[in-house]
Amino acid sequence: MVPLLKEAGVTDPVAFMFDAMNASLSGIIIYTAVRKDVSDDLAGPIIDFRFMAVNRAAMQLLNLTENPQGNTMLTLFPGTQEHGFFEQYVQVVETGQPMRFETEYNADGVSGWYDVVVVKLYDGFVITFNDITTQKNAIQQIAQQNSLLNGVMDTSRNGIASIRAVRNASGVITDFRLETFNNALAASSGFTADEIRNQSIATIDPDVHTSGLFDQYVAVCETGQIQEVEYHYPKTGHWFSVAAARQETDRVVVTVTDITETKQTLLTLERQARHADVLVEELQKSNANLEQFAYIASHDLQEPLRKIQSFGDILIDQYAPNLGETGSDIIRRMQAASARMHSLIRDLLAYSRVASRTDAFKRVDLNSILHDVLTDLEATLHEKNGTIEADRLPTLTGEPLQLRQLFQNLLSNALKFTKPNLPPFIRITCEIKQSQALQTLAPTLTSGDYCCIVISDNGIGFDAQYSERIFQLFHRLHTRSAFAGTGIGLSIVKKVVDNHNGFIKADGFPGEGATFTVLLPTNT
Repeated sequence: MVPLLKEAGVTDPVAFMFDAMNASLSGIIIYTAVRKDVSDDLAGPIIDFRFMAVNRAAMQLLNLTENPQGNTMLTLFPGTQEHGFFEQYVQVVETGQPMRFETEYNADGVSGWYDVVVVKLYDGFVITFNDITTQKNAIQQIAQQNSLLNGVMDTSRNGIASIRAVRNASGVITDFRLETFNNALAASSGFTADEIRNQSIATIDPDVHTSGLFDQYVAVCETGQIQEVEYHYPKTGHWFSVAAARQETDRVVVTVTDITETKQTLLTLERQARHADVLVEELQKSNANLEQFAYIASHDLQEPLRKIQSFGDILIDQYAPNLGETGSDIIRRMQAASARMHSLIRDLLAYSRVASRTDAFKRVDLNSILHDVLTDLEATLHEKNGTIEADRLPTLTGEPLQLRQLFQNLLSNALKFTKPNLPPFIRITCEIKQSQALQTLAPTLTSGDYCCIVISDNGIGFDAQYSERIFQLFHRLHTRSAFAGTGIGLSIVKKVVDNHNGFIKADGFPGEGATFTVLLPTNT
């Protein structure tokens, strides 16, 4: 060795050794044992270690500002004994067996993780160490992240798994093997975790190759494109939404969501939809029959009535003396009955023609509608000396003929059910309101703006217990002798309001008049 050093121009081997130590990035310290004095020149037990040589890296790693050469280990670093390192160093010196370990040291002004190698040297040892705190922190952080990820996976209600492709000698994917998975995945499989761990997916689900799910996984592996499909798992009978994404070459992450309840609901809705289609078809047939009835009523039924009335008129005009008072009275009763029958058929026709179709809807100026209705009621208003006051009405989307029927029937009723010797007074008010402001009155309204029309009168009113029943077909609150009519008018009004997705409410009190509140959407 010495000749080699001389050839290299080294004149001081000791200085060369220290230079070599200082060139190292690892901390290097040479210790010699300090033993307890005993008699007879026997080696006493080691009670400390003295610093013989320390390189620059060691001083930096141990935060030493002065060279500790000559000092003892337990004087500068008593923590080595508290942490059990001193005993390990003694064992190396006494047995000659080197030692390597990683340890965390937090004492004597030093804090961190270190990779330590201890080798016996004469009656002492050489310790080489490196600061691995950064690596350890990174490992701990990864471990914490893995722990967090495992916690998230195991608390997730969705099944999560990592599967790896199994290829044959030709490189073709023939299966996938389950690598990692969470509790939810095991539960959804219908097996225990131990039963599916490291198993192939074909073993877990024999139908996977024929169901299209296997092809989905292969496509993800080959293209890297995320795939999602609904899958019915035969073993449990559940429906799942299965999403697959490539994590790395030949590895696929699969997320499984149980959609059984949603799928069953959708299937139920589909069955209900098919049933509804049948009902709609039956309703269309019923409407066709109703139209046929309307035709018959307007032609085949009214024609005989007209003949009865015509023959009755002839009997009264030409044969009254021969019939006598009793016969004439019978003819008059017959005429009155046929007139009522005619009114009933006319009103039934009007009711049947209030269709629910919206294809005829358009923008309608309600002022124009009201003007036409008031023109029709001029004679009645004049006869009863009545007054109708109305606010300016808006324009909305609706069916003009139906809206005219609504006003015609409401105003006709107000002019019909009046008090004796009291001229009728009818007030029509209107304002636009949002659906939120009408929830108390009509909770089922859809969102939007509504035209709130209120028609009030000073007529005979009605008992509040009949506020809903008065809209029923043929429902009458009074006898025919008191007030003429068929009991269909308000039913027509209700049907018009329903066709326009609106709302109507009747309020009244006997002797104090009636108020009808009509809500119609401005845009249907």
